[in-house]
Amino acid sequence: MRESIRNDVWRKLFWLWLSLAIGSGAVIAFVERNGQPLKALLEVEAAILVTVVAVYPLMLFCNKALIDHLQELVSANIELLEVIGAAIAQRDSETSLHNYRVAIYAIHLAEAIGLPPLKIAELIKGVFLHDIGTILFSDELLLKPGKLTPDEFEIVKTHTIKGSELIRKTSWLTEADEVIRFHHEKYGGTGYMENLAGKYIPLNARIFSIVDVFDILTSKRPYREAYTFNKAMRILDEGSGTQFDPELLTCFHKIAKSLYDSVVDINEEEAREQLRGLLKQYF
Repeated sequence: MRESIRNDVWRKLFWLWLSLAIGSGAVIAFVERNGQPLKALLEVEAAILVTVVAVYPLMLFCNKALIDHLQELVSANIELLEVIGAAIAQRDSETSLHNYRVAIYAIHLAEAIGLPPLKIAELIKGVFLHDIGTILFSDELLLKPGKLTPDEFEIVKTHTIKGSELIRKTSWLTEADEVIRFHHEKYGGTGYMENLAGKYIPLNARIFSIVDVFDILTSKRPYREAYTFNKAMRILDEGSGTQFDPELLTCFHKIAKSLYDSVVDINEEEAREQLRGLLKQYF
């Protein structure tokens, strides 16, 4: 964001200079054609130029202050995403490390397929907020030690809709809606809540589905050890075309091993720093 605003300032400076240059040329041509007093008109031109040169540094200063203020707001919003994501994860006995790793995987997969920066920013928000609807459920239901009854499972499934409704109350978070609402849809059409299939599932939700499951498989869980990289990829391949987008999965294959090696042994703070480096490009 900082870079885009700075570039906009320099574009304005260039066009201002070009306008003055063209205007000066037009004035001189008019004078030469009509025999007007050239000296007086050039003095006016000089006064305009001096005024611009004097005022523009102030404009640059104001723009710098605006850039700094916007960057502070962006940083605060990113920290808010992390806090909310951590609160959701810890309620389900998770840690922020899962969110950080999934975000890293998601960004790299999105970049590999050429997803526009604005869509990548939306994807990142979705990673941290995907299960936000679960905060509306009681601990008795969400943390039930045994298997959920069919009725209980139907209630839990509504967390996608409830989460979507929650984030619509703030414009900055509504961009996470594609992931929140559709991250449990399956490519073959057997997911929930809307039973979407194939390309009808929003792209960001299809990206998230792959990287979220991959990180779950390669992470140690309370009930099992982490699966090896090869076993995790085999499980993903078994779901190609039914649970996962086969084209995205093929693309993920090309980058998965190097990404896995870069994050498999890092701690939460190291993952956070790695992710922060990536976020600078999109916020």
